[in-house]
Amino acid sequence: MEKSGNQPADTKHAPAPNHNTIEIPSSLLIQCIQDEVWYADTSGHFILANPCACEAFALENIHNLDIAEFAASLEVFRPDGSPRPIEEAPPLRALRGESVVEQEEIVKLPKSGQLRYRLVTSSPVRDSEGKIIGCVSVVHDITDKKQAELRLERERAFFDHLIEAAPEGIAITDKAGIILKSNAEFSRIFGYSQEEALGKQIDDLIAPPDHEAEARNLTASLMHGGTVSLESQRRKKDGSLLDVWVIGAPIIVSGREEAVFAIYRDISEKTKSEREREKETVRLKSLVSILQHQSDSLQEFLNYALDQAIQLTGSKIGYIYHYSEEKQHFTLNTWSRDVMPACTVIDQVKEYDLRDTGFWGEVVRQRKPIVNNNFAAPNPLKKGTPDGHVPLNKFMSIPVFSDGKIVGVVGLANKNEDYTETDILQTSLLMEAVWKVVDRLKAEDALKKLNDELEKRVSQRTAALEAANKELESFSYSVSHDLKSPLRAIEGFTEIFLNEFGSSVPPEGLRLLERVRQNALHMNDLIESLLGLSRITQWDVDIRMVDLSALAADIRDEMSPAWGSRKIQFDIEPGMKTRGDARLLRIILQNLIGNAVKFTLRNKKARISIGSALNSKGQTEYFVRDNGVGFDMKYADKLFVAFQRLHSDKDFPGSGIGLANVARAVRRHGGTIRAEGEPERGAAFYFTIPPLAPEFV
Repeated sequence: MEKSGNQPADTKHAPAPNHNTIEIPSSLLIQCIQDEVWYADTSGHFILANPCACEAFALENIHNLDIAEFAASLEVFRPDGSPRPIEEAPPLRALRGESVVEQEEIVKLPKSGQLRYRLVTSSPVRDSEGKIIGCVSVVHDITDKKQAELRLERERAFFDHLIEAAPEGIAITDKAGIILKSNAEFSRIFGYSQEEALGKQIDDLIAPPDHEAEARNLTASLMHGGTVSLESQRRKKDGSLLDVWVIGAPIIVSGREEAVFAIYRDISEKTKSEREREKETVRLKSLVSILQHQSDSLQEFLNYALDQAIQLTGSKIGYIYHYSEEKQHFTLNTWSRDVMPACTVIDQVKEYDLRDTGFWGEVVRQRKPIVNNNFAAPNPLKKGTPDGHVPLNKFMSIPVFSDGKIVGVVGLANKNEDYTETDILQTSLLMEAVWKVVDRLKAEDALKKLNDELEKRVSQRTAALEAANKELESFSYSVSHDLKSPLRAIEGFTEIFLNEFGSSVPPEGLRLLERVRQNALHMNDLIESLLGLSRITQWDVDIRMVDLSALAADIRDEMSPAWGSRKIQFDIEPGMKTRGDARLLRIILQNLIGNAVKFTLRNKKARISIGSALNSKGQTEYFVRDNGVGFDMKYADKLFVAFQRLHSDKDFPGSGIGLANVARAVRRHGGTIRAEGEPERGAAFYFTIPPLAPEFV
């Protein structure tokens, strides 16, 4: 091999010449070349490589490096990413006589794992006779360029995806406003396909006549580096207008304005919502105004409500009819006052049957709102208006429901714009609230009349009660004096007769006289019981906290001397307290305990329990229970009636008033009383005393 001053560093690895090799001038391997240079002989071995080639694969010695083995040690891919077979290696193809020019491949370096993008050119080397004696491969590393292209491609794909996926319509134009690119949302908003929009002047495409000057000024501003953000209107392909929010800015590349982008957001719903919100605000203000309005009468309130409905909808005139579904009859309640001077109808009709109405009665027949935005046009449902009636241009009527029935009809007319669903909804909601107030006012008026009537009745009944009380007082006085005086006389004269003439009276006469005296005494006891019953009704009740346990023990101790030798076991629950009248509570316990003592007379082991328990309603019931003779429950309803007795006076003497007094004392507390019993198994009496005194005590 010929020596030269610029001999490559690898030449020290060149093999000794043999009959299959030739000497390659060192000038073919330029040491400073930046591309890889490889030389292979016909045996399929690399025998020479420049420093760049060795450095690329970190090779120190390539002497007789087998091409196939070397290729097998690498992961080599085609440009599409598929694995490249070894037989497609450019040096091997060149040795087969092919010329390979800039075949692209991707190599994964075995040590670093990096991917290298390469352009390989391999050519066969022939002798003077044209025989292949080897091949030369030159490899140009394009990794940096390829990665830059991939980055650019990814950025472009990202940009395209970003534009296409954007929720707003986007159009990119050149400096003349010609559309270079638009996205799917732009097509959806304006109705032009991306192909239709491409190459069109954007202002010619979507600027409406009323906003054309504004749009062109906007475009001009963008062409001179300005930015914009505003709400406006633009035209769709079908000619309709929509509200949009426009944002625009220039696209600057290397300090130069190259294009312009504009973003369009459809804010029609937002604008509509704002308008609806404004109307809702107006309705709420009207509603608040109506609810706060101080009216002297129902008629004045409805007049005010109609004025609010007219203002809410921008109408000129209106009316309110009351409607009776039962009679199918309308009664005019309110007519807009501002129109009255212009109305020259003579003998205005204020009462209508449904069958006599035309178009405006459809609101009842169809049970839904009715709108006619061209009232002057012929309509088979119309029956005309009276002479002198204000001309109607646009008309809306709303039914007012209460408990599923139409109770009123509201009509509004002559709005400048068409009546819309929003007008229907707003008016319906407003009048629904108005009618609730109407119902309340009617109820208040009816309640006032009822209260007046009740006050009148209470006054009458109070007077009657006062008269009855006076009569009762008079009766009580009469009983106390006029009836008791003869009884005292009978008792006194009988005693005198017995004292003075008793010795001369036969025994039977004495027995009869004693019976007369005892009956007089019994009659006196009955009168006292009746007076006691009357006093219970007349007493003023003094409500305070009463210790029932202590009261029961006190009554027991008062009664015990009269028991003689009887032994009675008393079980009194401690700590029982309630709010009530002490005198009435004493009467209750005295009678119940006294009855328990009396009706256990035959029981040698008498037992009386006084306590409390919760009933099925969660109320506290106080009880007095005994193990005496008891009673049959079928007679329980007679127990608390005056003079109704279940046992003979001979067996158990008494007036028959005691339990009636108990029941009346309990009722004066607003409580209840009941009894349970069984013959020869004892009886129990339960009563309630509400925690707070009722109003009627």
